[in-house]
Amino acid sequence: MDEINQEICVKSTSDFNKEQQTSSFYYRCYETTCTGSFLTIISNGCELGLSHFKAMGTVVKLLDYQIINSIETKSFNGTKNVNVLFDNLYSTYLQEKWFIRLDFQNPITIRALFVDVVQTEDEMVFENFYVSVNWIPVSELNSNQDYCVKKYTAPIVDVGYFTYIFNCIPARSGKYLFMGKDTDFLEDNITIANLKIFGKILNDDNHEYESLKENISSILSSGVGYKNGLTDNFYSFQQNHLSLLKNREFTISLKSMLQIDYICLTFFVKKTIIPGIFSIQLSSNTNLTMKILNSVLGQTACKSLKTNSKINTIIIKLINTKAKITEVDLFYSRIRYELFDGSSKDCLRQYDIFATISLANTYNKFGIITKDDKLDLLDILMLAYADQNLYKVSNFNGQTFKNGRQIYWFKCSFTSNRIQIYSLKNNLKDIKLQTLAIF
Repeated sequence: MDEINQEICVKSTSDFNKEQQTSSFYYRCYETTCTGSFLTIISNGCELGLSHFKAMGTVVKLLDYQIINSIETKSFNGTKNVNVLFDNLYSTYLQEKWFIRLDFQNPITIRALFVDVVQTEDEMVFENFYVSVNWIPVSELNSNQDYCVKKYTAPIVDVGYFTYIFNCIPARSGKYLFMGKDTDFLEDNITIANLKIFGKILNDDNHEYESLKENISSILSSGVGYKNGLTDNFYSFQQNHLSLLKNREFTISLKSMLQIDYICLTFFVKKTIIPGIFSIQLSSNTNLTMKILNSVLGQTACKSLKTNSKINTIIIKLINTKAKITEVDLFYSRIRYELFDGSSKDCLRQYDIFATISLANTYNKFGIITKDDKLDLLDILMLAYADQNLYKVSNFNGQTFKNGRQIYWFKCSFTSNRIQIYSLKNNLKDIKLQTLAIF
């Protein structure tokens, strides 16, 4: 077991003596004051056989998180059965080259991962290893991602199976889980027998990014349509792909004028030492460049379009090398405004925050982003206003994590463009309210 944030409760150096057994069951008992959610028994270099095991204790605190082991997930390679990750068997496993990306299809918060791997003598499973949770299907390693684990190298173990724990501190929310290596040897395998996720499934309306793939009306290159093959949620290499040569382009047309925040391209390129470069031209006369690493195995790279203008066409041209495009994704960020930045300055009295929104909040949701875990929801009173004479209390609607920081969501019963927040217990002096955001 990987020793990440673990406390040793008991060490036993004595042997079990069979001659001391007086019945068919022989228990050796240990007292401990450890507190936690998981218990691990490790044999230090010798064979360990157990026929029965009991752990007795007292519930100290009920947690918001639990083991989630029956999620309807999809892998990057949609033809593979990812259910083998949740069957608790070592005889079945999922094997991919270089990285594994899972699509939970629902928003989820992850606090920790328990990963059972299949490891051979000539293979280092986790070397320069990364783990991230994302709202968009990015698999390219870059500095813009928020990683739970970064540049991790596991200790060498001489066993066929081993369990690693990867913590997300603080927790991360998203729809996609990425686990992969930063390596020049793209033929390296990652073989996982079991995956246990310590987290919680979120409300369906807690998606921070909304997919706009269904709003694509056509994808054309040289007069040939590729929409069906590039929007079918099948990301791995397939026959129905778009092959691009140097300076060849394709056009994405939308059904209406839309705000697009991210475009993601899944691609396979010829293995070269130079990065692939795409130029992106928007109908709003905005021109961008996407530089991507080459991979003969395929990956998904995402680019922020950095425009507040609505568009209806996107023209993408490959500047150099060759590429095969297998999927196109478009996303809209549902967090549109950041209205307040600061912390309570008057610590001697109740403090209120007032914000006026330039556009109506059509999702009727507001969020407070904090830098720590000290926010007491019973301390917060959030009022939403339809006009000066009509207001209602907004109810707590859930919690997500963005870039390692917590967002507490509140929802009101009508569309509002004005909100006010009160501290009821005079203790906002300990809270750093960094940003006030809305859906």
